[in-house]
Amino acid sequence: MLTALEDRVIRRLGATKEIRIDVQLIAATNRPLLDLVEAGGFREDLYHRLRLLHLTLPPVRERGRDLPALARHLLERIARRHRLKGLTISPAGEARLQAQRWPGNARELAHEIEREVIFGGSPVLEFSHLGGPPAHPPADWRNPQWRLPDTGFSMEELISDLVDEALRETNHNTSAAARRLGVTREYLRYRLGGGKARE
Repeated sequence: MLTALEDRVIRRLGATKEIRIDVQLIAATNRPLLDLVEAGGFREDLYHRLRLLHLTLPPVRERGRDLPALARHLLERIARRHRLKGLTISPAGEARLQAQRWPGNARELAHEIEREVIFGGSPVLEFSHLGGPPAHPPADWRNPQWRLPDTGFSMEELISDLVDEALRETNHNTSAAARRLGVTREYLRYRLGGGKARE
């Protein structure tokens, strides 16, 4: 590794000829490498070869005014995956997102946005439950006759129940069930895990 970084050459296992390489290496860590070097947990020579240009990416909780833009970007990706249009985040929703600490960083933020898309009850995301779970989760606006149980729920069980209900209503026609659920046939096949629903 050190030779590759320093001299830009590698040698295949068992070979005698060196191969010149032209690569750029990007390394990322969530731990302070200098502290690890001082504690003997990371090689100092490797640290200095890696640290040509150092960038610090702040966690989501420190993004301040950037967080709404990040949330909108994540919402666009989630909307494309679920084939939904017209989803927005209200100003109040953005304020609630900014008030959270987000220990799980961008992944936690993305999951929270997807939960709101699925269970929020409106194409305008409010995140009114942040700060505590909702007493009675609202119905999915795409399927208004569906109601969540008042006694609590598991998201995985709820999605499975919705899929099962859509398949029953469409006589196990995968394409029709996917249209009813507002998802792609590929996503439904993924949820079914290779089940035998017909086309």
